[in-house]
Amino acid sequence: NITGGTFTINSGNDGIQAVTNLNIKAGTYNIKTTGSINSDSDSAKGLKANTLITIDGGTYIINSTDDAVHSNENIIVNNGEFTINTKDDGFHADNTLTINNGTINIESCYEGFEGSKVYIKGGNNNISASDDGINAASSDSSATSNHSMNGRDNFKNSTGTLEISGGITKVISAGDGLDSNGTITISGGTTYVESSNNGPEEAIDHVGALNITGGTLIAISNNLAMDDGVKTSSVPYVNTSLNSSGKISIGNISYTPTISSYKYIFIASSSLSTGSNTLTCGSSSTSVTLATGTVNSIGNNQMSGFNDQNRGGPGRR
Repeated sequence: NITGGTFTINSGNDGIQAVTNLNIKAGTYNIKTTGSINSDSDSAKGLKANTLITIDGGTYIINSTDDAVHSNENIIVNNGEFTINTKDDGFHADNTLTINNGTINIESCYEGFEGSKVYIKGGNNNISASDDGINAASSDSSATSNHSMNGRDNFKNSTGTLEISGGITKVISAGDGLDSNGTITISGGTTYVESSNNGPEEAIDHVGALNITGGTLIAISNNLAMDDGVKTSSVPYVNTSLNSSGKISIGNISYTPTISSYKYIFIASSSLSTGSNTLTCGSSSTSVTLATGTVNSIGNNQMSGFNDQNRGGPGRR
């Protein structure tokens, strides 16, 4: 248990490590780890515990070669301010990752949030990832682990659950923005997803069903906004293809993307109304029809789902 203090840690292995539970109430932490991400034996994580990490507050600057925050089971973030740069995952829980509140800025990472179950209930979350922004993936009883050349485990026959019910979350990824090897449910909050990759990656990728029941979601991509899995939205949505850039506006919603251009866009929000609406992207405006119910896929998605069940999953312990 850590209740406060100021810590500057430079480590060749883990910054702070607990055999079972790591509970942090407050404090200021500047942690740098320099171990190798390609090592099977060494661990160079910022914060690490075997069972549970609970963070109730504090300020964290973490620069790590391995996961910035890692638990072999569960992570709960109730509050805190985080600035993270890592060569692996920002927050990784082998079982359940829960974000209740806080300010999380993951400036660079391989994947931002990863766990078998990922629950985002609040907070201000910003993720910039070289692969998937948020990845819900785990191994089941029939799964097999393959340790990749870059030190990150890959799991076949994986499952996963991603649920977003609150907070403001922005994801900019070179891979999939939101990726679940199971289901995705969005019931609240505001979520912005940008996938800059021109390859097989999508803004939203899911093996199971995607169900949107509330909140606001804006997803843009240079490949596809969404894959071809089963998708339903009980709030008004539009799923369209275009070649555009600049600020996006529709109804009372507006968003200025970070990526310079995009080809596909998906918007769903409980604050919009079904029927004819004007969608403005940069200096161009077009009339679109918002609907509810089953969401149809658009675009060329022959590569959709490529290697989905061979990515992600628990990393090195």
